[in-house]
Amino acid sequence: MPALAQDFIPEDIQWTSARPDGHAPAGVKADFTLGGGELYVGYRYSSEKFRGTLLGTQEISDVEVLDFFTVAPLTHDRWTGELDVRFGLGLNTVEVSVPLVRNGTLNETATGFSRSHPSSSATSTSGGCSTSSRGANIG
Repeated sequence: MPALAQDFIPEDIQWTSARPDGHAPAGVKADFTLGGGELYVGYRYSSEKFRGTLLGTQEISDVEVLDFFTVAPLTHDRWTGELDVRFGLGLNTVEVSVPLVRNGTLNETATGFSRSHPSSSATSTSGGCSTSSRGANIG
């Protein structure tokens, strides 16, 4: 008999969504269905900040960039968020996903600096439990 790291309990063989492996890893969406009347609300976010310009692994100055291009990006900030609401309809699950994106960039040109005002966008999509959260698949 092989050595066990823990005691063998027959109930452990029964797979349920309450187990640690009951959901997919972070970043995988629409990985489970809900029973009738169940509600799921989730929120994901990330923030990124970019500074300077690299050529390969070497940092290059804005003046060097402007020797070849009309615009040299100095900074770029991006914030993304996504609200996920799912509702179980018995055998089907309906999902509404609202992504939010905010971008802001500071550029240098030969005539001075320009700042692109932070842009925001929000869209609403709905879909069923599939490998993609976009679309109108109910299943």
